[in-house]
Amino acid sequence: MYGVKYKRNKIILLKPVSMQEPVDNVFCLDADNNIIWQVEDLREKYPHDRKMPYENMFYHDGILTVSTFIGVGYDINPDDGMIIRSHIVK
Repeated sequence: MYGVKYKRNKIILLKPVSMQEPVDNVFCLDADNNIIWQVEDLREKYPHDRKMPYENMFYHDGILTVSTFIGVGYDINPDDGMIIRSHIVK
């Protein structure tokens, strides 16, 4: 698992999965390992996008960015796990 610390007592984790089990594999946990949120279901915001597991994640300028194997990135609100926008990443 890959994680980034967020707001002192929270950590955001990218859980590794395989292509055969596409899930919303980004979670925010509190200091007691309770799940605060799971990233918004991609199909709710972008129903025509191909649903794939996220494989990369980084935090910058107050935004969490996750990306898929095919180079589609999604900016995530780190406070609630909601998808803000999609874009192409290299």
